[in-house]
Amino acid sequence: MIQRSALTTPEDYAPRFDEHLAKGYSWINMNAAGILGDSLLVVIELPSYVSGAPKDKVAVNLSGAAMLNGKTVWNADERFKIVG
Repeated sequence: MIQRSALTTPEDYAPRFDEHLAKGYSWINMNAAGILGDSLLVVIELPSYVSGAPKDKVAVNLSGAAMLNGKTVWNADERFKIVG
């Protein structure tokens, strides 16, 4: 379940992403989890520790939607529910 308050537009999220970059994480995962309703759901995963990595050295890892029987499943409506 995803709280509606956790959803935002890319433009509104940009300053927060810059904060993540500046915090000193060694990596940030961006997962294009699929299409939820009529929007692309991108899940941001952060490490549980800060390594002190400079902003320009953070590894930003990109991944796509889930695979099922060798096929990409872009429809996220059955895997995620928006609440609140």
